[in-house]
Amino acid sequence: MMYLCTIIFLSFCSLQSSICNTPINNYDGLQGLAKQSAQSISKFLTDSKIDSCSLRLSNHPAQVLLKSALAEQTSIQFYTEEIKNNKVEIEIADFAVRYFRYSDSQDSVVREFVIRTNGILSTKELLKSIPEFTANVRDTIARKDIVRVESPEYIYTKAIIPTEEKSLLSEIAEPIVLFTVAAISVLLLFTIRSQ
Repeated sequence: MMYLCTIIFLSFCSLQSSICNTPINNYDGLQGLAKQSAQSISKFLTDSKIDSCSLRLSNHPAQVLLKSALAEQTSIQFYTEEIKNNKVEIEIADFAVRYFRYSDSQDSVVREFVIRTNGILSTKELLKSIPEFTANVRDTIARKDIVRVESPEYIYTKAIIPTEEKSLLSEIAEPIVLFTVAAISVLLLFTIRSQ
């Protein structure tokens, strides 16, 4: 019985450690930034004594994340159709995931989630700028995890992966090996022809 409990405990620990080592996926990272931006917009509107308004978002592949984050805000009622009184237009200036080279390791990349939004509130009495909201989050992930963190069905969860930086040895050795192979091939070709 003790042996069985030990096996179950070790299996649980290995499962737990493998789950903890997996980085969050890009969709969840972008969704977290969308929620932060929605809270900032909602706070501004609440401070401006707005409880309902029509909402228009600029065209962006990930606009659905911001739209659903705004819909979750309980202090403001957003409508997709035009309302005469209050209108909010949100521009999504930047909302993406990006990868950068990680100088400490060839097997890893720096991943960055970024969002930048601003907008305009128009009421019967005034036209007011919604303050720009900017946030970015960086972490380091293994190159092999990139396939797991991207979601193929959502184009905005993908980004260009930086190429691995070549080492000095590979920059010198590869051309020498290629030149040597070409020279030996030519030498063998003429040697066989002359016989």
